[in-house]
Amino acid sequence: MQEYPRQVRVVGSMPNFAGTQAAQGAQVLQFFIRLPYHLPIPSGRMFRMIQSADPSQPAWVILNLRQFDISLADSALHPYEAGFKVIQNGASPEELPDRSTQSWIVADTLDVQFSGEPTAKRRPEVLTRAFERCLSAINLLSESSRLVTKEIWSYPLSKDSLDPEVTYRVLHHQSRTLLVENSFRVNHRKINPVSLPKGESDLTKLVSESVARRLESNAADSPHPFITAWSLSLEAENQRLHGTSSASIVSLQASTESLLRGLCMMLHRDLKTPEIEISQKGSLPFDSIVKRELPSLLGGRWSGPQSIPEEYEKRLYALRNRIVHAGYAPSYLEVNPAFDSWKNLVDFLESRLKERWRKYPKTTLAWHDGVAGGPERIPKSAKYVLDELRNSSRFYWT
Repeated sequence: MQEYPRQVRVVGSMPNFAGTQAAQGAQVLQFFIRLPYHLPIPSGRMFRMIQSADPSQPAWVILNLRQFDISLADSALHPYEAGFKVIQNGASPEELPDRSTQSWIVADTLDVQFSGEPTAKRRPEVLTRAFERCLSAINLLSESSRLVTKEIWSYPLSKDSLDPEVTYRVLHHQSRTLLVENSFRVNHRKINPVSLPKGESDLTKLVSESVARRLESNAADSPHPFITAWSLSLEAENQRLHGTSSASIVSLQASTESLLRGLCMMLHRDLKTPEIEISQKGSLPFDSIVKRELPSLLGGRWSGPQSIPEEYEKRLYALRNRIVHAGYAPSYLEVNPAFDSWKNLVDFLESRLKERWRKYPKTTLAWHDGVAGGPERIPKSAKYVLDELRNSSRFYWT
């Protein structure tokens, strides 16, 4: 029998978990996960992964790769349900004239706490930790396949890159008797609107206006201050949904820096600061913009315990620095709070502009420019004035 590295075994039949914890009544949690890509590994291969060198520890995760065909109609209408039915029946339908190939992983793990994991006090938390553990194991497998094949078609998975609901089973760890079968929601990701029937609303006009705003920004002496920032924030969200957590954090921080530098420059433009000074303000160190320039221009609470800017600095800015300078890989428990801190910072800045829109009308209008990607929440009291400003010039932000 061929020997594999100590921490992982490729096996031909479902192995047990072994280890002392498995003998103490732990149950097996089994997750059925449909992959959004194919791995260069034959169907039926199973990987028994051991996280610790301690022989008293059970197997970390056992992954069983499955690949089969379903009908093209099923793949378009209900891909998860059709694929799970094939797994239940044990074979894929024969002689499908129009078919689509699916790749699945059946991931088994124990309902125990492994070293380095947060403590789960309630049963739903146990299920969540176990699922995240299995997802980490799948990402480890796909990353390893990329390293040895040099193919780039797979990518790290997050909960948001999977089907909205995932089926799981609870099994007796020795007899593998089925105790429970259920499903749980792992994300609230919207269906790509391209696949939805066309409704009454037509986005063509808004899209054309957005294209025009981008072209106007390129043609103006000073580009629109926020287009790049809003675009980067959407790119970061896309990366997060596709599981590229490190890249999403880096992109989100780039979005924040672009947003705050543009905001600083626009505020000074409203104050009629000379353009040469505005350009210098935009080149200040980021720390100076956050801790000196913007607080003095916008007011509000920028420091102190649980202040929104300091929460952002702790959850997003510091995390980005660890990723870039130390090669740190963020966990599931860090990525979403980082995005939440960004959203809270945007809301905080918007609230400061709302209070001072009379002093900073151009900035407020540019911030709320919907076709440039901004939030269309213009204060009612400011709408008439800002509409007049918008109509006065194509390059109202200059």
